[in-house]
Amino acid sequence: WMFKVRDHFQSYLDTQALLPLQFVKSQKEGDYEDSDFVIFNYSKKKYFSKKGSQDMPLDIQDVLSVAYYARTLDVKNSPDGTVFTLNVYLDNEIHALNFRIDGRETIKTDVGKVKAIRVIPEVVGGRVFKDKDALKVWVSDDDNKLPLRIQANILVGSIKVDITKYNGLMHALNLKKK
Repeated sequence: WMFKVRDHFQSYLDTQALLPLQFVKSQKEGDYEDSDFVIFNYSKKKYFSKKGSQDMPLDIQDVLSVAYYARTLDVKNSPDGTVFTLNVYLDNEIHALNFRIDGRETIKTDVGKVKAIRVIPEVVGGRVFKDKDALKVWVSDDDNKLPLRIQANILVGSIKVDITKYNGLMHALNLKKK
């Protein structure tokens, strides 16, 4: 059941448009190996990868850049239940990634108690995750949208990742008093 995982992903972004220019993937998981190299050409409205090419929407993201782009969305003023859909490139396919604002709560972290927005990105269930809602992400309910916690129910158990420190924020983090 246990095997070595050595996954490496890189995304090169146009920081003004928040769109990926290149995406590089190298996966080594036990005996499984896969790699990809993609160039996004917005003037031709196509991507070109070592796995092929096809037409693409102009709002495409890759699996890394989507996390940065999602932080620009107006989740603070969106009511619970709001669903955002983003076009994401992975393995020579474009997937519609839905993520839902699931609620708001104050969570206790190593950096203090923080007001947070709970977001559920839809994932593919049955391969790594137990079901399509198995991944939850908490981001600060402020202008930083700082990732605070990631929790996932996977086929062999669960994973929980919490923030332990931060620096260089554009806005002060609004910590709750004890």
